[in-house]
Amino acid sequence: MCKCLKGPRQAAGGDLFYGCAWIISEYHGNKGGGTGLLGGRFVISDPNSETFATFVKFIFTSVKKIYLPLLLIFLALQIEGQIIAPSDPGITTHTLVSGNVTLGISSAGGGYMNMLVLPDKGDIMDAATDMYGRGGQSAMRDGLRSGKYNPTQAGFNETLGTPSLIVATGDSLVINPRMCALWHGDGQYDYIRWENIGADPYQSDNGSSDTDGINEEGLEGKQLTEVGSEFDYYGVYENYMGRDGVSIPCFRHYYEYRFIREPGHCLSQFGPGTSVYNPNQLINDISTLHPAGTHQATASDISNLIKVWSLRNDRSKWDPPFRHLLTAQGEWVIQRRTGDLIQGEVHGAGSTYQPLVIISDSLNRDQGLALGLYRPESEINTFVIAGIDEATGAQVYKDNRSTSVRILEQPRRTASMSKYGFLLNGTGMLNRQRTDPGVYEMLRSEFFILIGTPNEIFESANLIEEFTLRPQPVDQWNFDTDLEGWTLSRIRLDPSNAATSGTLDIDFIRVVEKVSMAIGTASTPPLARIFPNPAKGYVVIEASTPSRLVVTTINGKVVRRIDSVKVRETISTSDWAPGIYIVRISNQEGIETLKLMVE
Repeated sequence: MCKCLKGPRQAAGGDLFYGCAWIISEYHGNKGGGTGLLGGRFVISDPNSETFATFVKFIFTSVKKIYLPLLLIFLALQIEGQIIAPSDPGITTHTLVSGNVTLGISSAGGGYMNMLVLPDKGDIMDAATDMYGRGGQSAMRDGLRSGKYNPTQAGFNETLGTPSLIVATGDSLVINPRMCALWHGDGQYDYIRWENIGADPYQSDNGSSDTDGINEEGLEGKQLTEVGSEFDYYGVYENYMGRDGVSIPCFRHYYEYRFIREPGHCLSQFGPGTSVYNPNQLINDISTLHPAGTHQATASDISNLIKVWSLRNDRSKWDPPFRHLLTAQGEWVIQRRTGDLIQGEVHGAGSTYQPLVIISDSLNRDQGLALGLYRPESEINTFVIAGIDEATGAQVYKDNRSTSVRILEQPRRTASMSKYGFLLNGTGMLNRQRTDPGVYEMLRSEFFILIGTPNEIFESANLIEEFTLRPQPVDQWNFDTDLEGWTLSRIRLDPSNAATSGTLDIDFIRVVEKVSMAIGTASTPPLARIFPNPAKGYVVIEASTPSRLVVTTINGKVVRRIDSVKVRETISTSDWAPGIYIVRISNQEGIETLKLMVE
């Protein structure tokens, strides 16, 4: 099916286009992974080509349907299913403005970021990051294949990018779904027999051999087949300034890696018998709750998932000396950026930090220019895996498979470049042969880029998604004293006691919130009540006034969050594991924390 839309807008079917161009509408990939005019997703090599758009417009406005077959032949020649193509990674094809900050991306490199213009600094990404392996982008790997099976947003190597159709609409840039290319193996694993599109980094083979052990002499598609992964990529950049009360420049970036094709030639290049395949990395059970049951990882799944999203900047353009962080308990930590921060856990009850990293010109939180990256504990970032009905696009299930999420901040990634972002580890993903018919799994995430002072960034991030404060982790609490009526107190003990007696030394106790530990009871007068308690399938929340609701497990994992709870709200608990949950309700009258039992 073909469509023609004039100007930036959305088609009735949900497909987005820019300008006036006819293209074959999006498909979700046939299960065999094949391509062709009627069976594959195509990417226009120059999707924003004025010549191409003018030609197609002429065909349909001048000769109408008489030459439809001619048009289809032309489309086949133009589109051709290109996954990678030589291009200049420094060219910015689309920009998005938020306040006095401009973000730029490239349609020749999968929509990767290659420009970020800050006040009085100019483009801080610039020459040091203008490569498809750098810039601002995401990529995924897994431990089962030693990190070498590596679908990326941008392309195959520093100058072979993935052409993508990017749609500018209002305050958004939308990267239409297209096949992910594999990165080149980091110069450590040569899986490329063919170099008919571009050279790989392995120069000792004269471009005619690889080390995956597969006979690819007659391989259809040659290099395109070798680098064309089982995954599709989809992404959106949005101007978020003015939403949720955010008053500083702010961009939201959302993306998906869709495990949409059945395991094929691409995965086999990293499978059993190759030097990178490590069967010790096969996870005993990939899914946490959904799909139900035990799902032992196989050679065709993603096992021990690794996913990175990061920005890079040219240090000659901007090299701020300070790093501002928030501990899991909400305390500020300010460090000089003299070393890397990679162990900053921001996931779950064992978190060290809040999921916000800020680099700044100033030690003062109210002064100077700062850039913050925020990974909120939203539903998207909690349930990073979703099962999708291919026919309708509806979500069939969601699953929390993250085992660790860490801040990744490297001020001296190279002599000329800094890198900062987030690193996620997870159990894995099921290939579509193991899901229900017509269902595939996708990996998703959302991040925010904020510009202001450190305090402005913190306040805006808290408006987007309120930080979850967690208690100080300790090995054991032997503490049953009623804190009713206590005031701020400080207890000084001899630190040497711990070494001799094994007891816990307490520096101070501060009562920040009163928690009712009796089932279904609250302080007086109550801000809210919950029933039935214990809950069987559902729970009703009654609040004295419209409120914000956060429900966590006893270990601090957020299971439900509602920004605006009605005075009476019914919530399903059918997919919650039995156990104790903490319900935190806040409104203009105060904060109420209640304990809920789910059976």
